[in-house]
Amino acid sequence: MHREDRKAQVIAELAKLDICGNRFNAVKTTNGAIGCTISHLKCLEKADSNNWPYVFVCEDDILFLNPALVRANVNQFCAAVGDNWDVLILGGNAVPPYQPLGNFAVRVVNCQTTTGYIVRRPFYKPLIENIREGLAQFMRNPEDKRQYAIDIYWKRLQAAHRWYMIVPPTVIQREGFSDVESRDTNYAGLMLDMQKEWLFKPQHNGLMFS
Repeated sequence: MHREDRKAQVIAELAKLDICGNRFNAVKTTNGAIGCTISHLKCLEKADSNNWPYVFVCEDDILFLNPALVRANVNQFCAAVGDNWDVLILGGNAVPPYQPLGNFAVRVVNCQTTTGYIVRRPFYKPLIENIREGLAQFMRNPEDKRQYAIDIYWKRLQAAHRWYMIVPPTVIQREGFSDVESRDTNYAGLMLDMQKEWLFKPQHNGLMFS
C-alpha cells in the first residue's frame, strides 16, 4: 500500500473489525499487476519467516459493507472447521460450483481477486511456491496477466486444497482508480454476485435459430 489517498481509508476500514494492521509499501513497477504479485508474495514471505499462525492480507481499497456480519461469520467458520482449512477469502470474485458450509461460508474452486484473504501457516509455503512460479512466468510474459496474475495463477491450488469464502459476500474492492489496471474500476457487482448466471447462458455469436 503506498497511495496516501487510501491510507486513511484502509485504516478506518480495518478499525471496523478492531484490526490494527501492518502497512506494507507496495512494490512499484511499470506493470501494476506484477507489482501487486510481488507485494503479496513479500507479505506471505514475512508471515512465513516470522512463523505466524496465520496472516490476513488485504488491499488498501478493501471495503467492509457489513463488518458485524463478517466478524460473526468468520467466528462461525472457525468454530465449524477448526484447523481444517488453508485459505479463507473474505472478499473475492467467485464462480460456481460451490460446496456450502452452513450459511456462513462456501468452499471455492474458482475465485479471484486479492482484496482480502487469510492464510494458515501450513499453507504459506505451497502458496508462496505457486506465486513465485506464476511470477516467473509473468515476468517473461508481462502482457499475459489473464494467465499469470497472482489471483489467476493461484486458482491452480483451489480444487486440490481447502479454500473457503465467507458468505453472503459483503467485502468488496472500493470503487476508484486502480494502479494495477491503470483505470477506474468498480467490481462490486461481480464480487456481490455469487451465481453469475450470465456466465452460463448459451452464446449464439449473433446467429439466429428457428
